[in-house]
Amino acid sequence: MNEMLIRRTLRSFAAYEIHLTEDEALQFEETYEKEQNSIQLIPQFQEFLETSGSSGREVFLGILSNGPSAHQWNKIYALGLTKWIPEAHIVISGDIGVSKPELEAYRIYERKCRIQPENTIMVGDNLKADIEGAEAAGWNALWVKP
Repeated sequence: MNEMLIRRTLRSFAAYEIHLTEDEALQFEETYEKEQNSIQLIPQFQEFLETSGSSGREVFLGILSNGPSAHQWNKIYALGLTKWIPEAHIVISGDIGVSKPELEAYRIYERKCRIQPENTIMVGDNLKADIEGAEAAGWNALWVKP
């Protein structure tokens, strides 16, 4: 598990041209794990969730997330996302055995939540996994770079 966490952290930081040692990456992951229950939604995202259904149109919100099951669910609960997104609309790669950008991850989500690709927008921060994967699956995509 530590090797996977180190690789993930090194890749994430490298995407922003920040280079860490393996020890620094592991220290970051250990700190992140300790602080995970303190994370909060940014105000703009909370506002988005609060107003998503207020237009009078039915809006389906869901989550398709990569990562180990317990870790991802802990983040979801810490952020209080189930206030707006039912657990039935949440799919974690660690629960299904396949990760974005693999096409099967999107197909599993479609079947579970009974959605149509052409009516779906993936909002994500990972260009390859979220955006390119969604587009390959026939979904629309919106890349958010915080």
